[in-house]
Amino acid sequence: MKLRLIAPPAAAILLVGTWVGFQQKSISSLREETVSLEQAIARTPVMAAEATPPAPKRDKYGLDGPVDEINWKAVVEQMSPGSGRPDDLGAMLRLHNRIAAFSLDDFEAAFAALDQLDLSPAQRLTLDNLLIEGYASVDPQGALRRFSDRLQGDDTRASWHLSKAFNQWANQDLPTAIAWMDQAIQEGKFDSKSLDNRNSARIRFEAQLLNHLIQSDPAAAQARVMDLPEDQRIELLESMRNEPDNFAALAKLARDSFSESSKSINALGGLGSRHASPGSFEKVNRFIEDAGLSQMEIDAVVKQSAPQYLASDRAVTSEDIRAIGAWAAEKSPGSDAEAVGLALARASWSQKNTYENLAALAKSYDPDGNNDAVIAAFIRNTTNNPNRERAMELLQSVSDPTLRAELEQQLQN
Repeated sequence: MKLRLIAPPAAAILLVGTWVGFQQKSISSLREETVSLEQAIARTPVMAAEATPPAPKRDKYGLDGPVDEINWKAVVEQMSPGSGRPDDLGAMLRLHNRIAAFSLDDFEAAFAALDQLDLSPAQRLTLDNLLIEGYASVDPQGALRRFSDRLQGDDTRASWHLSKAFNQWANQDLPTAIAWMDQAIQEGKFDSKSLDNRNSARIRFEAQLLNHLIQSDPAAAQARVMDLPEDQRIELLESMRNEPDNFAALAKLARDSFSESSKSINALGGLGSRHASPGSFEKVNRFIEDAGLSQMEIDAVVKQSAPQYLASDRAVTSEDIRAIGAWAAEKSPGSDAEAVGLALARASWSQKNTYENLAALAKSYDPDGNNDAVIAAFIRNTTNNPNRERAMELLQSVSDPTLRAELEQQLQN
């Protein structure tokens, strides 16, 4: 017989009521939590949509805003040498891009802003030069009129920018540019303040004019060269454009610009040597051919070009000196030994070459001949104090007693 537990009616009712109440409470709580969660989810996109987006980060120098908001003081301070700030290069690039977009009104506003700042002379010069560069590209004539006072002093960067503006003007209207230049000279704007009476700005501007006149009006070009002191004419000629299409005209100008032929020959040597490069005489050969040089002029070109062949930071080899010697012997017979010695002296500037190694190359240039000329040229051009003792040792390899005594005297002085 199974026993059955039968709850009393009152107890059963109480139990059922308690369970139902508990379930109702749990369901109610769950519903409340669900509603709260749904409301939170519903509010989320609304909150995101209504939130204010963060303001874009402004350039700390104000380079992304109007001209009157540029912080020129901060700009020039971060440009100071050794600032070490990681954004220096980025700031400079942004500054150049910003100035490149300036209008004339922007430039006027910028210069006015600089006038109100407490800047050191060096800081003001730095900022002025940045602005002059951009101003000159927008209004070449205006830049020359406004900043012509910069042509007398040592502000070479400003005069360089202004010479570019002058060339731009000459390209557009050569007669007017020449007239302005002549008037500026008369007014003393190109007068020199140095003891040697030299004005680098005058040389730059004259070179720009000569580049235009050398083909179209050679007589006018010659007259402008002769108007400068003779000791400044080589620098003027070397400042001119020196390319194949004007080699012949440039050579003629050089020949006619000096009272002594030795000076014009030296000038032509310098003009030709500008085309020598480490490991190559190819463009020098073109200059010699197209300029129609005499043998004496070629000799000068070879002498001044040979050192440039070894003007790179590398160790010199016997193949190098053989190449120099062969080229010099072809272009200027009898000059190869001196050319090799001059080139070895130039190579001594590089830390890749020891004096002992270069001296050994000088002594071995011609194994079967006399290397006195090579050694002499090398010693004469490496007589600085650190090399004197070693040069005295090398001197013993010179076979000619007269030459050896001469070199010894030079080393002792």
